[in-house]
Amino acid sequence: MKRTAILSLALLTWTTPAAAKSVKTLDYRFGAIWSTTIRLLRVDRSYEITDKDRKNGYILFVYPDDGEVKRCPASMEIVEVVDEQGFRRRRVQLGIAHQPSYVEVHLLDRLEQKLREERGEPPPARRVKDKGKDKDKDKDKDKDKDKDQPGSPAPEDKPQDK
Repeated sequence: MKRTAILSLALLTWTTPAAAKSVKTLDYRFGAIWSTTIRLLRVDRSYEITDKDRKNGYILFVYPDDGEVKRCPASMEIVEVVDEQGFRRRRVQLGIAHQPSYVEVHLLDRLEQKLREERGEPPPARRVKDKGKDKDKDKDKDKDKDKDQPGSPAPEDKPQDK
């Protein structure tokens, strides 16, 4: 009985590393983030890049912590998103297996710092145009244009039902 209780307690308190990814949203253009990320990982940190696909926006690499024997698989993904105000931004997601989230956050902070050092402040974010709204505006303009056309009845000339 005592042995079962100890085993149960050990299983309840045993934790596994979280599989969550750390995220940072940036206003830099995709190309600037991509090239700076590659240089940060390969040149500055000497990490081995195992796969990369610019078109799909992902980089797979090996995270070797200084002095650690274990090599951890890691992935970074750059995704274009539209925020609540309608601005186009880039979200960078980083996941490093077997590492605490603060390691991921530190690497993302270093990426943002490198972008600022090499590229300066980010360009202003661009607002995404809502094509549906623009079409509605054009329809309203056409209606207003018809009102001003010769031969079209003025509002007061229209027959009224009483």
